[in-house]
Amino acid sequence: MVYLLDTNVFLRTLVREDEKTFGECTSLLERVKRLEVEAVTAGVILTEVGWTLGSYYKTGRAAVAEKLEGIVRLGGLKIVDRYDWGRAFRFYGDLNVKLVDAVVAAMPEVYKKEWTVVSYDEDFRKLPVKWVKPGEMRKLGKKVPSDAS
Repeated sequence: MVYLLDTNVFLRTLVREDEKTFGECTSLLERVKRLEVEAVTAGVILTEVGWTLGSYYKTGRAAVAEKLEGIVRLGGLKIVDRYDWGRAFRFYGDLNVKLVDAVVAAMPEVYKKEWTVVSYDEDFRKLPVKWVKPGEMRKLGKKVPSDAS
């Protein structure tokens, strides 16, 4: 199974506000680096991480860029950018979810339930996708990686 890591997985490790979620997300990212979990993320998610760090957490641009580069260089993580914008806009208009969540849910592999979204965001409960919270990932066994591209 391929897991698509959402914005809050990265933010919980970059902004250590809660020890429980920090530990869950750090553990998950370590498993990705060790190739125990096959993971991807998307350009729109990286954009949201950067925007949130800069606007909400008042992180300077150089620091935001450094943190985003760290995510992109994370061993085992692939960046994918395949979106079904028409489906995303329908989800957004019909299901009362955030636009970026609708875009993620409309990614072909997510929509077809080939990939599972990993997020604390409850909006994914409203969307027709497989969804798991980061803390639930501990229950999953070691995965053999394959090419997610």
